[in-house]
Parts: sequence; C-alpha cells; structure tokens
Amino acid sequence: MAFGGLGAVAVADAATYLVGGLLIALITVTSRTEQKESEAEISSAWSRVWLEWRDGLRLVGRERVITVLLAMSAAFALGEGILGALYVPFVTEVLQGSELYLGWLMSAQAVGGLLGAVLMSRFGNVVTPRTLMGVSAVLFGLTDLAIWHARSLEALGLPPLTLALVLIVLVGIPATGLGAAFSTLLQSGTRDEYRGRVFGTLAMTQSLLLPVGIALAGVLGEVVGIVPMLSLDSGLYAFAGIVALVFLPRLAGERTGAVLEQQTLAVAPE
Repeated sequence: MAFGGLGAVAVADAATYLVGGLLIALITVTSRTEQKESEAEISSAWSRVWLEWRDGLRLVGRERVITVLLAMSAAFALGEGILGALYVPFVTEVLQGSELYLGWLMSAQAVGGLLGAVLMSRFGNVVTPRTLMGVSAVLFGLTDLAIWHARSLEALGLPPLTLALVLIVLVGIPATGLGAAFSTLLQSGTRDEYRGRVFGTLAMTQSLLLPVGIALAGVLGEVVGIVPMLSLDSGLYAFAGIVALVFLPRLAGERTGAVLEQQTLAVAPE
C-alpha cells in the first residue's frame, strides 16, 4: 500500500485468487456422497442446498462435538466482524500509527503464524486437540486484549507501537494452534458423507454473524469506544476457549498427532 498504492494491492490480491483457482482445478476426486433424496424431490440447486443445510443442522444437533464447534465458530464470526470494522481505526486513531505501520502489523501476525506452525508440527502431538484448541483460544483472546490496551500500558514505560507489534507476532502462535485443532476435531468428528454439509452449515453461520458483528461495531463503536468493542472481541475468543475445555467431551481430546500436524501445516494465519 505504501509503495504501490491501492491499485497494486488490488492486483496482488486478485492474483492470489487466480493461483488458488488454478490449484483447485488440478484436484481430482471421486465423489461418494450418499444421496437420500431422489432427483424428483430435488427441483433445483437451491432446494438441494436447503436440504443439505437442513441435514447439516440435524447432525449438529445430534453430535456434541460439532455443536460445541458451531457455537465457537459463531462467537469467532461475531468477533471477527467487530475486528474487521474497527482494526484500522484502532491503529490510526488509538495507536496513531501510519498506513505503513498497519501493514507491518498485519505482516507480523503472519510471522507468528509461521512460528506457530513450526511449534505445532514439533510438539502438537504432546497435547490433545481439545486441550490445544481451548488453551489456544484463551491465549489468543488474552493476547489480543493486551494489544487493544497497548496505549494504557504506555505509563509503564512500554512504547505502544512497539508493544503492539511484538504482541501481534505472539498472537499468531495460538491462532495457528486454534485453527489446527479446530479443523482436526471438525473433520475427525464428522462422517464422510456429512462433512460437506457440516462445513456448509458452519460457513453459513459465519456468513450470517459476520455482518452482525460489523453492524454492532458501527453502532456501538462511537458510543462505547473502539477499545471496549475490540475488548469484547477478545472476550468472545477467551469465552469460546473455556466453552471448549468445559463442554467438549474428553473423548474428543484423544491424541491425533499425525492428523494435527497435517492440519497445522495447512493453516494460514489470519
């Protein structure tokens, strides 16, 4: 943004989607989806989507692991909506950083994500996915909370811009652990024929709640302030981690080190 302007950013972003589409086109799979409805019962693509989403919701209601993961995903989507709306104002107004500093912050979390991937691939099989996900979510929320209050910590002699940059690197580590464990539990806890439907249900839930978080940030951001609203985002992550540790059955915490390692290497930082 600083060196090439908005046009360069847009071109680079578009290029990543072209590469992604190319890679997807190279994938060959054999579909074995169980067909419960006859072709006569499915009148259009829209009705098929509805039927599969309904089946996904039914499965979510029956499976405790998936129910907890759906609740966590809803909390994450709400928080991400708040973050997406207020992150730039936080950097420019609260931290009083430049556009270039904003770019450094976003890059710094990617560095933390790479560090987290290395750590998870080496030590991910020491803890269960259930524990890894819960602890990572709590650490993510608490580290984020410290970032939002970096300006308040200036009284302790800590430069807020430097502190936020260091913390944003550190938060990338639990973000990677959270993403890897979440994907592991979701895939291992869902039967093959329902996995796509469950993923679709999660994606739709996130799509519905993301604009709710954005709207909340827009309405309440000026009333209660940027930092309190971002603190709510951190609280949602920490609360979701506690929910995972309390409500996920311990059976979901069996060690799946090989699967976890594969998931870790596939997770991209936020």
